[in-house]
Amino acid sequence: MATTLIDNKRTDVVGRLLAEGALMNMLAFQIEAHDREKNTDDLSPKLSKAELSRITDLGDLIRKNISRRPSIEELANMIGVSQSKLQTGVKYLHGRTVNQFVTNIRLEVARELIQNTDMNQSEICYHIGFSSRSHFTKIFEERFGKVPSEYKKAFIRNKQGS
Repeated sequence: MATTLIDNKRTDVVGRLLAEGALMNMLAFQIEAHDREKNTDDLSPKLSKAELSRITDLGDLIRKNISRRPSIEELANMIGVSQSKLQTGVKYLHGRTVNQFVTNIRLEVARELIQNTDMNQSEICYHIGFSSRSHFTKIFEERFGKVPSEYKKAFIRNKQGS
């Protein structure tokens, strides 16, 4: 763009239009770069490194207390941050809401239990903190493409085939 402007030796209407177009393009790129930088700043949370570290460790805390269903307020208190910082930090680190993050961990634990234990579906469901077996089955299928019993059968078949 700058070379178009510099190399433009024309002084007629077309030359002026080329120069104006090159300047407009340069200005548009500058505005776009500024907006991109501004939006990036808006995405980074106003959290200290210590707060981000505690939020990062939240997954382990949830796994250790998998049967409990703490509220967002309780989770925030457990790691020593405000509810809004918890929500902002989880969204920033994991791209999910706190509830989506917790549900995802519960489903991952359920998958591990299906693969590595003889627990039945009801035992797993209640062990990971779900009170409704049908809801657990529905979201497990949404996440992994199979209901838990089908997932277990497929896992056993694949394991025996290896």
